[in-house]
Amino acid sequence: MEDNVPQTTIGYPVVVNLEEQYADVPGESGTGYAIRVLVDGARSMETGAPLTAAAWYRAALGLLADAPERQGLRPDLLLALARTYARAGELPKCRATLAELHAPDTPGQSDPYQVSQREFEIATLVTEGRTNRQIARQLMVSHKTVETHLARIFAKVAVSSRAELAGLVGRARIVARPRRKTRAETGAAR
Repeated sequence: MEDNVPQTTIGYPVVVNLEEQYADVPGESGTGYAIRVLVDGARSMETGAPLTAAAWYRAALGLLADAPERQGLRPDLLLALARTYARAGELPKCRATLAELHAPDTPGQSDPYQVSQREFEIATLVTEGRTNRQIARQLMVSHKTVETHLARIFAKVAVSSRAELAGLVGRARIVARPRRKTRAETGAAR
């Protein structure tokens, strides 16, 4: 493990102001880097020290509140946490974590992400397990067009995998933006 990764033992706070410690890291926010450090550290400890790894995953989940652009990581972190609790023999905590994963979003969270009609259609097809080529055939566009739309969707909703995207669609965290009226439609209404 790297020297700059915070050390911990069970019962000792996992994070002591990581955001400040990593605030000056170029190219990433202090919070984003702190989350990455915690997750990397937790992964390295999963087998040998699962309860410590679980504490690190919990700390990373706690930092997500300060990093809305990283909310897509939440399902993966909860799954990793549940797996770690199971490895440690903490089955009640494992069940509670899985329930947290499947719980509906809490009120007060930010509004769903809005994407274009076409992007929503592609995101829905991704959720169904379709490949880019299958989506392209169904929508009668090139697979490169599908790749471009997916890159835009990933950037808009801050995810990095098809699974994260599917999770957001499944929890209704992505919605299609209302279609704009054409000039003909707006002119006819006058």
